[in-house]
Amino acid sequence: MRKITEKAVRAFANERPFKLSNTEVKVRHEDPLVPKEYIPFTVITELLLHGNMIAKMVRQHINGEYQITITITSAGWKTVTTKERLNGLLHHLNADYSIKQQNFEWYLNDEYWSGDAIIVWPSK
Repeated sequence: MRKITEKAVRAFANERPFKLSNTEVKVRHEDPLVPKEYIPFTVITELLLHGNMIAKMVRQHINGEYQITITITSAGWKTVTTKERLNGLLHHLNADYSIKQQNFEWYLNDEYWSGDAIIVWPSK
């Protein structure tokens, strides 16, 4: 895993903003009226590559518990770098997914994947 991917994935998982070269992690709280010293009800963390969102984590406080959903997408760019960033994230999450390429086509766990958004966490 590239160093930039490792740093970005760690920032993404820890909901910390990050920017280095073509990779960025943005974090926003969807409850703007909640003071900063309180835990927000919804936190959205995005992993961007060249300004395109390739992964999104939504952490919501529901009925006293946090529920986390992570979605990935190629954002229309099936590049080696996009695949490397996503696989780095999937590996870090210990998700039951991996992306491979064969004959210019992408496969998610050996099944053709168009690159459209798919939920990978909670893992199946």
